[in-house]
Amino acid sequence: MKFAIVDIETTGAFSHHNAMTEVAVIVTDGVEILDQWESLIKPDESIPDYITALTGIDDSMVYNAPEFSAIQQQLFDITEGCIFVAHSVNFDYGFIRRSFKDLDVHFYRKKLCTVRMTKALMPGLPSYSLSRLSHQFNLSHPVKHRAMGDVIATFHLLQMLIAEFGTEYITHAIKKQSAESSLPPYLNHQVFYELPEETGVYHFHDASGKIIYTGKAKNIKQRITGHFNSKAPKQQLIRREVHDISYELTGSDMIAELLESELIKSELPPLNSAQRRASNTCALFCYEDQKGFLRMVWGKGNLPFKALKWFNYQYEAREFLNELCEEFRLCPRYCGLQKSSGACYAYEEGQCKGACCNKEKMTSYNKRVQKAIKFIEEEKESYLLIDKGRSYDERSIVLVDNGRYCGFGFVHESLQLRSKEDIENFIEPRKDNTDIQRILRMYMKKSSVKLKML
Repeated sequence: MKFAIVDIETTGAFSHHNAMTEVAVIVTDGVEILDQWESLIKPDESIPDYITALTGIDDSMVYNAPEFSAIQQQLFDITEGCIFVAHSVNFDYGFIRRSFKDLDVHFYRKKLCTVRMTKALMPGLPSYSLSRLSHQFNLSHPVKHRAMGDVIATFHLLQMLIAEFGTEYITHAIKKQSAESSLPPYLNHQVFYELPEETGVYHFHDASGKIIYTGKAKNIKQRITGHFNSKAPKQQLIRREVHDISYELTGSDMIAELLESELIKSELPPLNSAQRRASNTCALFCYEDQKGFLRMVWGKGNLPFKALKWFNYQYEAREFLNELCEEFRLCPRYCGLQKSSGACYAYEEGQCKGACCNKEKMTSYNKRVQKAIKFIEEEKESYLLIDKGRSYDERSIVLVDNGRYCGFGFVHESLQLRSKEDIENFIEPRKDNTDIQRILRMYMKKSSVKLKML
């Protein structure tokens, strides 16, 4: 059994966007060094300052270095017939395989990760970083964050593990080459093995326990396996950062999607950037000013008033208010459509009756505002969405009251819910927003979800 212990230095973290600056290889039988080779590599981009500070490699050092295409045959040959070994192997292997692929060269080697190997054989250590392991076990680590220095340290680590535990783990690991081979190096494998194959919401946590990503899935374990097997840059980042996984079963895909949307907005996981946008940005409100006039206004959903209607975009809210002003002869200035003082433009055109310039009494104006509110309320419906629950004899329910999402809950399938008051006893209150309304509209159309009008 021969091992090619490999380490690379790069311009960044992603094989799809960054490039290698150095590579080093030691070939060993696990006892002695049989061969070794190293080379700087000229990347097709500048080396960032923070990378130079970490590795000591700058643009001037690689200016006359060969490009990857010039050294690829040497790298291919020295690793051929060997097990590809690295500390956090997917990082190094991913960069190298991607570089070969760019040259239309197929590169495949069986892999062995010394992070996972050490965790499996020596659980409970305070850290599994290469520098900490080298220090703890007094292993030679001549130059940190340079390719050959890290390869030498990894060689001594592998040598120590083989001497103490033999090659049984290696044989087992190579045979598997399964989902475990792509698991994050800092994730307890037992956490992965115990993941349910059921519907729900899951969270990835970093070393401090903070949620860095939230997702939903019909099959949690299958979906998470997909994250770890993916070669996409974002998934590579997840694999490097995740230390723990938690989840919440929902039984229903609808409840999972509602809960996912809510939690992303409340927890703000950094890797959910595409879904983190605040959706409470466009809503229509009504409030009473100091003179007693009812004012319609559109604005952010965090205003301290009950939202009458939600909108996906601000222009939709503005257009709707314009239509209300024309239909019910409301004042544009009292509806937030005009900011200047004095009479509004609609009064000069004979459309507004003059509430804005003391030409109309508060009582008569407010009656028309109340008619506009009634018009809005009549468009809203109350209903219950019923879907499967977390067990065969349970059902999930979602309550919408006068167009407003109230929340969700779970009930036994034999329970008869005869009134809205009965339903509310089982509902956990949740926040409403435009994303929630979009999700509800989508599931109202699905035949698998039962719709009950209230």
